Amino acid sequence: MQGGVETIKPYVDEFIRFAKQHREYKFLVTKVGCGIAGFMVDEIAPLFKDTIDVENIILSKDFVEVIQQQPTTDEMKALQMWKMGTGNPAKRFNGEDPIPTKTEVATKDSWKIEPMPEKNVSIPLNVTIPRAAMQIVKCGHIPDAMEDHWFMYCDDSTIRYYRSWKGICIFIAKYVEEGSLCTITELQVNRDSGQYGSKDNDHDVALFMALLTKEYGGDASKYWQKAF
Repeated sequence: MQGGVETIKPYVDEFIRFAKQHREYKFLVTKVGCGIAGFMVDEIAPLFKDTIDVENIILSKDFVEVIQQQPTTDEMKALQMWKMGTGNPAKRFNGEDPIPTKTEVATKDSWKIEPMPEKNVSIPLNVTIPRAAMQIVKCGHIPDAMEDHWFMYCDDSTIRYYRSWKGICIFIAKYVEEGSLCTITELQVNRDSGQYGSKDNDHDVALFMALLTKEYGGDASKYWQKAF
């Protein structure tokens, strides 16, 4: 009955650890918290999702029904990549390269875009990518499908990412080129809550790097993992 779901979760986790360590016991889990404590079944049931296949933990039917309707981790990642990712998701799900073929160089006039709002934050960076990769990035990203959520273009010192549907500016990254490397020195991120919901700098850096790395054909998996 204390606090919210987030304060109950550690106790559920402790119970799950104990039950897994003591397979000699069988645990019948009632709809804990869903009586006078006032929680809904769909609030508490997901806390027990990792027990669905544990033989000595028997959940209530109502909990099982809610958990079975929950997306799997892989499904959640697929949904997040569709929402946050760049390119045509239909191609991604078919195992094809989702990034559009670069038949023209994107410019600020290639898409209807909005300026970065006054509410923003600047995050210092020191990230290097090969200059050859930067040459690909400089071609920009012009969506070729409605489901592609991003437009991107570069100028001589910045990489600019916009949400394609409304043209909202999310990222502006400053870069310098030296020899065979390009160094990204700063990431400016939209912090207008009416345009962009994130307030997490680490998430935003990871998302930006995932988008950028995917654009030039690199392995973006570690950045997606951080973004999730």
